[in-house]
Amino acid sequence: MKEPTPTRFSDGFVQPNRHIMSRLEAIRMGLLNAYYGGCTMSAATKGTERELFVDSFLSEVFPPHFRFGSGDITDSEENKSGQLDIVMEYPNLYSFPMGQASPRLYLAESVAAVIEVKSNLSAQWSEVEDTAKKTKLLKRRFEDYRMRELADRYDALDTDEAKLSAYKLRETASCLNAPPEKIPMFVVGYTGWARSKTISKRLCNSPIDAVLQLDNQFFVVPGMSTVVEKKGPICLMVFLEFITGCLHDSPPQTSIFHYATQAEPDVDVE
Repeated sequence: MKEPTPTRFSDGFVQPNRHIMSRLEAIRMGLLNAYYGGCTMSAATKGTERELFVDSFLSEVFPPHFRFGSGDITDSEENKSGQLDIVMEYPNLYSFPMGQASPRLYLAESVAAVIEVKSNLSAQWSEVEDTAKKTKLLKRRFEDYRMRELADRYDALDTDEAKLSAYKLRETASCLNAPPEKIPMFVVGYTGWARSKTISKRLCNSPIDAVLQLDNQFFVVPGMSTVVEKKGPICLMVFLEFITGCLHDSPPQTSIFHYATQAEPDVDVE
């Protein structure tokens, strides 16, 4: 009896689509070639890793209604991130530019994720962690937060009617499926370490959510739950899947209430 022709799904293992792998490898090599081509140039020319990753990759891969910019993020408690390489916005919220193509000021709730882009991860890791720590201090407060805050106030009234209202608010808030309070933080390096295990160790107790290293084709998530290595350019596609998850995690309606009001003073000032 003639054996059946092997398929991409034989033995329960899915072989990567060769057409997609070929295209991803071309994209990866294009990014690296452009990066290496500028390595001997002046500092101003060499410092274009962010623009290269956005213009040649992100803005070309994702549909045009997604915007990838740079600038600072602030939250309702007036915390500020400092300058960030790439800020990915939700398409249904807004941010504040100073002019055309200028760095923006983002509300924390308008940000889907942040990407820091470095030429060499091993040499610039301390910079990455400092940026990540500042970014993770920011709090995104969507409508579910507002509801829980109001529920706490009802609880403080300590009446049956108020407690029922608090319960209903919390139930409604739990159904909104809001994104997490902390902003996801990804790091991309053109070069870096020789082994993915080194990245995994660096990510222990780190605020960084995932790392992509282009030259050695690593994609690593803390806790060893996801480590992609020795699988060719599939690391780029896994990275895109994580980014897509953040962009499509549409937040519930947010409110400017926390940005536009001030706490009442304890005493009147004449």
